[in-house]
Amino acid sequence: MTPPATEETTESTAIGPITDLDALRDAGVPFFEETDTVEEAQFELLDNLDDLAPVGVVNEDGEVLVMRVSEDCTPKIPSAAVEPGEDYAAVAQQWVRQQAGIDVTLDGVEGVWTVTVRLEDEAREATRNFVVFAATPETGDAAVHEGDAFEADWYAELPDDAADVPGTNRFFD
Repeated sequence: MTPPATEETTESTAIGPITDLDALRDAGVPFFEETDTVEEAQFELLDNLDDLAPVGVVNEDGEVLVMRVSEDCTPKIPSAAVEPGEDYAAVAQQWVRQQAGIDVTLDGVEGVWTVTVRLEDEAREATRNFVVFAATPETGDAAVHEGDAFEADWYAELPDDAADVPGTNRFFD
């Protein structure tokens, strides 16, 4: 579902800037919520992380872009960190361009996943949002060019060693 534009349209997309998640809910974008209880160390790590904008980039052969941004990184669909107040759509597009070396058109928002973690026996919570986009490459050949990513390629199935970030299953059968 494509949310209405709230300001100027983001470059190469029909999606306007997205900075307010409530506007996505009002536009009918599906929301999913997950809650888990974690240990102190994991809580502290998650409490300090930015939101993410995962992008399911699907080429004309139905393959999905999966990449590793560093040698130590787990393979996953492109997932850009979004700081408070930033435009999820613009950050997502720029991330794919910078890391994979391809330009994409954001086709829609697949959903918003809200992951909340709690410490056992404590009232503290940490929440992280994932605004998941569907996208297509702007070039016909959809070749992954030299970007900053350690590795990027197209896959018909999610690799066994890949991370399943929220929304990934929307792009793989």
